[in-house]
Amino acid sequence: MNIAVTGLFLSGKSTFSKILSKKLEYEYFDSDEYVHNLYKQEKIIKKIVDNFGNSIYKENKFQKKILSDLVFSSLENLRKLESIIIPEVKKEIIRLVKDTSRDLIFEVPLLYENALDSLMDFSILVMCSEVESLKRAHKRGYSKKDFFERIKYFMNDQQKLGKNPIIVKNEGSINNLNEQADQIITYITN
Repeated sequence: MNIAVTGLFLSGKSTFSKILSKKLEYEYFDSDEYVHNLYKQEKIIKKIVDNFGNSIYKENKFQKKILSDLVFSSLENLRKLESIIIPEVKKEIIRLVKDTSRDLIFEVPLLYENALDSLMDFSILVMCSEVESLKRAHKRGYSKKDFFERIKYFMNDQQKLGKNPIIVKNEGSINNLNEQADQIITYITN
């Protein structure tokens, strides 16, 4: 079985994915971690530097702040980066889905934006209030402006609801996430 977990920036999708993966004893695929590893591949480094310039890659590593500022400053820059990264992520997800010998939880922030939900048996949308998301952003050193720049180009929760996912409401309680995970497990395994 393949289950995707998605949600906006700082909604708690990673936390929930890990809880669900552990409870179901499924393998866990973290798209963000996969992308992090892509950034270490020579061909990806070259493509990104060719598109964004040498200033974003110094001392054998990406200058995350510079790249982030560039990417979230314009839709054109974001689409350039996505055109390099997303095909690689999609290829890996498709490869994993085709391997029917294992069950997986996929954490995929851009699940619906890239029509990857059609590959999944179930899709789960982790949602939290804007107030809670902003608190989390502040704790991680993001300004309110940074937060809104990171979400403005993507589908919002209301648009994602139109895809009929299973809903998880996350306002910060691990106990509540565990309870919701148990309810979802009962639903998907019956």
